[in-house]
Amino acid sequence: PKDHQRTRSMGIVLFLIKKYIEFIRSAQKQVDRAFENVGEVIAALIPRVTDPLTHVRAQSIEAIQLLLFVDFALRKCVETNEPLASVPPPQNLAPLTEVRKRMS
Repeated sequence: PKDHQRTRSMGIVLFLIKKYIEFIRSAQKQVDRAFENVGEVIAALIPRVTDPLTHVRAQSIEAIQLLLFVDFALRKCVETNEPLASVPPPQNLAPLTEVRKRMS
């Protein structure tokens, strides 16, 4: 039962983060200027990085990578006044993609 709960929880977290990214990228004007408490959110996901289930580990790494991207993109938008949709992911997040691929 707990495996099922962790699987669902990570799936929901990942879905919500992706929807948030869609929302802020499609907004006509910038809706957020910062991702408040991003460290606390990431800290809540860290235990799932060592989960016994491979797909839960991969989802947690993807969620952390997306959260770091959102934080980076919002900060970049504030600094440069660029629209969020034009901010590419930073290169220093690319290794997390490789880690996810190796887990699968």
